[in-house]
Amino acid sequence: MVGEHEMDPAEVRRLLDELVRRLETTRAQARIHVIGGSAMALLFPNDPETRMTRDIDASIHPTEEVRRVVQEMAIEFGLSPTWLNTSGHPFVPPRDEP
Repeated sequence: MVGEHEMDPAEVRRLLDELVRRLETTRAQARIHVIGGSAMALLFPNDPETRMTRDIDASIHPTEEVRRVVQEMAIEFGLSPTWLNTSGHPFVPPRDEP
Protein backbone atom coordinates (compact mmCIF):
# COMPACT_ATOMS: atom_id res chain seq x y z
CA MET A 1 0.00 0.00 0.00
CA VAL A 2 1.24 3.50 -0.83
CA GLY A 3 2.91 5.24 2.08
CA GLU A 4 3.03 2.21 4.37
CA HIS A 5 6.81 2.06 4.47
CA GLU A 6 8.79 3.59 7.28
CA MET A 7 11.52 6.17 6.77
CA ASP A 8 14.86 6.06 8.53
CA PRO A 9 16.84 9.24 9.26
CA ALA A 10 18.71 8.97 5.93
CA GLU A 11 15.47 8.84 3.95
CA VAL A 12 13.99 11.74 5.93
CA ARG A 13 17.09 13.78 5.04
CA ARG A 14 16.98 12.67 1.38
CA LEU A 15 13.31 13.62 0.99
CA LEU A 16 13.74 16.99 2.67
CA ASP A 17 16.82 17.74 0.55
CA GLU A 18 14.84 16.85 -2.59
CA LEU A 19 11.93 19.03 -1.46
CA VAL A 20 14.28 21.98 -0.96
CA ARG A 21 15.90 21.37 -4.35
CA ARG A 22 12.51 21.38 -6.08
CA LEU A 23 11.32 24.48 -4.26
CA GLU A 24 14.54 26.28 -5.20
CA THR A 25 14.06 25.43 -8.89
CA THR A 26 10.62 27.07 -8.78
CA ARG A 27 12.06 29.98 -6.78
CA ALA A 28 9.44 29.35 -4.11
CA GLN A 29 10.06 30.98 -0.74
CA ALA A 30 9.09 28.75 2.18
CA ARG A 31 9.98 28.14 5.80
CA ILE A 32 9.82 24.52 6.97
CA HIS A 33 10.52 23.64 10.59
CA VAL A 34 10.70 19.88 11.13
CA ILE A 35 9.33 18.85 14.52
CA GLY A 36 8.72 15.69 16.52
CA GLY A 37 10.33 12.33 15.88
CA SER A 38 11.70 13.27 12.48
CA ALA A 39 13.50 16.24 14.00
CA MET A 40 15.06 13.98 16.62
CA ALA A 41 16.09 11.49 13.94
CA LEU A 42 17.80 14.29 11.99
CA LEU A 43 19.61 15.53 15.09
CA PHE A 44 20.75 12.07 16.19
CA PRO A 45 20.94 9.92 13.02
CA ASN A 46 23.43 7.44 14.52
CA ASP A 47 21.53 6.88 17.76
CA PRO A 48 20.60 3.17 17.94
CA GLU A 49 17.35 4.16 19.64
CA THR A 50 16.28 6.30 16.67
CA ARG A 51 12.93 5.07 15.53
CA MET A 52 11.57 4.90 12.04
CA THR A 53 8.77 7.24 11.04
CA ARG A 54 5.95 7.08 8.52
CA ASP A 55 5.69 10.84 8.12
CA ILE A 56 7.48 14.10 8.75
CA ASP A 57 5.68 16.58 10.98
CA ALA A 58 6.52 20.20 10.27
CA SER A 59 5.46 23.78 10.62
CA ILE A 60 5.26 25.19 7.08
CA HIS A 61 4.84 28.77 5.90
CA PRO A 62 3.50 29.48 3.35
CA THR A 63 1.95 26.13 2.62
CA GLU A 64 0.45 26.24 -0.89
CA GLU A 65 3.58 25.78 -3.03
CA VAL A 66 5.10 23.32 -0.53
CA ARG A 67 1.95 21.17 -0.61
CA ARG A 68 2.00 21.10 -4.40
CA VAL A 69 5.60 19.84 -4.46
CA VAL A 70 4.92 17.37 -1.62
CA GLN A 71 2.05 15.88 -3.65
CA GLU A 72 4.26 15.57 -6.74
CA MET A 73 6.91 13.79 -4.70
CA ALA A 74 4.32 11.49 -3.10
CA ILE A 75 3.21 10.32 -6.53
CA GLU A 76 6.73 10.01 -7.89
CA PHE A 77 8.18 8.12 -4.90
CA GLY A 78 5.06 6.14 -3.92
CA LEU A 79 4.67 7.93 -0.59
CA SER A 80 1.60 8.78 1.42
CA PRO A 81 0.12 12.14 0.35
CA THR A 82 0.77 13.23 3.95
CA TRP A 83 4.42 12.15 4.13
CA LEU A 84 5.14 15.79 5.04
CA ASN A 85 2.31 17.31 7.06
CA THR A 86 1.40 20.00 9.54
CA SER A 87 -0.28 17.73 12.10
CA GLY A 88 2.12 18.84 14.82
CA HIS A 89 1.81 22.56 14.02
CA PRO A 90 -0.62 23.27 16.91
CA PHE A 91 2.15 22.24 19.35
CA VAL A 92 4.66 24.76 17.99
CA PRO A 93 4.79 28.10 19.82
CA PRO A 94 3.89 31.10 17.62
CA ARG A 95 6.77 32.82 15.86
CA ASP A 96 7.07 36.33 14.52
CA GLU A 97 7.24 36.15 10.74
CA PRO A 98 9.72 38.57 9.15
